[in-house]
Amino acid sequence: MNQITIRAAQPGWPWRRKRQYELPSSWAEMPMRLMHICGFLMLLPADVKLVYRLLYLLVPIREVKLMTSGQLRELALTMMWIWEPVGTKQPMPSIEWEGMKLLLPNDELKHITLIEYAFADMAYMMYMKRRAAEDRAGAEEWLNRLLSYLLRPANPDANPDDAATWKGDAREMFNTDLCERRMPAVSRLPLGTKLLVLYHFAACKAAIHQRYKGRIFVEPDPGGMRCTARGK
Repeated sequence: MNQITIRAAQPGWPWRRKRQYELPSSWAEMPMRLMHICGFLMLLPADVKLVYRLLYLLVPIREVKLMTSGQLRELALTMMWIWEPVGTKQPMPSIEWEGMKLLLPNDELKHITLIEYAFADMAYMMYMKRRAAEDRAGAEEWLNRLLSYLLRPANPDANPDDAATWKGDAREMFNTDLCERRMPAVSRLPLGTKLLVLYHFAACKAAIHQRYKGRIFVEPDPGGMRCTARGK
């Protein structure tokens, strides 16, 4: 968390009082209740004034009203990271949602199985195809399917201390039937969370294609997307 100290006026006090605020410094620290509005902000051009909407939900309104425009801007500037590109590193390790703890794939999709990557890549390409055709319903369905493949609960049998059985992935083993059952819950995830997982996969996919270009893949990333907040 970023700790910012502001000296703001307060009615009835002859001097400015020092107040300290803690604001999220990464996606892992962003409250889930704000991930939906974050999703809409990510799709817009970076603008410090847009962050004010988040501050009204992170800082008590009565205190925001006592700040000068400069102080409000100072707080907002510390959260401009929401527009930074999403790379191959996990944006967050896990997601708590509807009674489930869903784990994201490892950084760079390390230890992902070939069958999981094949299913996820198919869903991603179909999402891109439906989005290009402006088929909103179709694109959303394939995005939810992609998320159901990637976001999975922990494998209770996975033990990092057991070298004989540990395969590097703490998620439950890939099973399309189990993924299908979780799809309704995953489809209700906030927009911001969906975009983060999508952009993380897109960044990892691009890196994999680049790494094996000429050996496995002919093109660096056919039909890929930019892995930035706006994803365009």
